[in-house]
Amino acid sequence: MTQTDRRLHYLFISLGLLLVEFMIATQFTEIVWIRAFFGDFLVVILLYTGVKSVANVAPQPLALGIFGFACLVEFAQYFKIADILQLTGWARTIVGTSFSGYDILMYGLGCLCIYALDGYFALTQHTKRRILQLKH
Repeated sequence: MTQTDRRLHYLFISLGLLLVEFMIATQFTEIVWIRAFFGDFLVVILLYTGVKSVANVAPQPLALGIFGFACLVEFAQYFKIADILQLTGWARTIVGTSFSGYDILMYGLGCLCIYALDGYFALTQHTKRRILQLKH
């Protein structure tokens, strides 16, 4: 798989996750656990795949950076950053308005999941290349 193919792969995953996140924000507002937990789990995966679609960043620093960024946004919610900046509409929804330790847990689980999956698929690709080299 070429670097362009990998980036396209990550781009399509990102677009799919963006669609799911949009549906969570607009269609699943009544199902609390989906909006409160699953959306937070997926958003860090969306950010990870979004970055990987445009840049070749090593998995570990990327996962840690995404987790740090998500925590920073969460702590900004504690200080009511949406109110301070007078955000409305989608901007307010994206930034969020309420701090929760469970959100940080979900960010951590999402980052661990995508880090593990990315590592697994990278290892699988490496193994396939190695097997092909040994055959020739």
